Amino acid sequence: ETFNSIIILTSNKLDQERADAAIINILLMIREVINSRVPKGQNAKTQIIAEVLNSDNLELITKTGVNDAIISTKMVSKVLAQIAEEPDILEVYDELFKEEGSEIYLKPADLYFSEFPSEAAFGDLIRIAQKRDEICIGYRVKSRRNDIENNFGVVINPPKDSVISLSDLESLIVLAEDEL
Repeated sequence: ETFNSIIILTSNKLDQERADAAIINILLMIREVINSRVPKGQNAKTQIIAEVLNSDNLELITKTGVNDAIISTKMVSKVLAQIAEEPDILEVYDELFKEEGSEIYLKPADLYFSEFPSEAAFGDLIRIAQKRDEICIGYRVKSRRNDIENNFGVVINPPKDSVISLSDLESLIVLAEDEL
């Protein structure tokens, strides 16, 4: 329960369904252990990131009430397709995925704003993140965090003039050097 995040990777020795079943089982067990060690009335701070091979299983996971990040082969295939079409983008991914480089974080909206509710254009979110030497690439909507149809509330690269209600805003998705 003291870890910020836990990553669960799938076994390549199992077929897709067995591997996903094992991941879901491990995900539920770890979440149960973490929740049992957190004092009553407090929420666990540990985020679990799990690799899922069959994206159809994402809906099953969301029905368990586990609100953690899930990485599927869909994401990996999209990255590979981008690299195939534009090889120069590999330099960007290399920077993102190297150990000492910037990382993608979901940072709470209250790090950036002191007043809720109000509204801001996505371009304003970008400027506010820049003041902290971060690059805002999207945001997560609190009310949609369990909604598989709406990408679990994650919105990446919206139009800069799109207006966001800050009361609905759970976190900004940023490229940054550190977590805080």
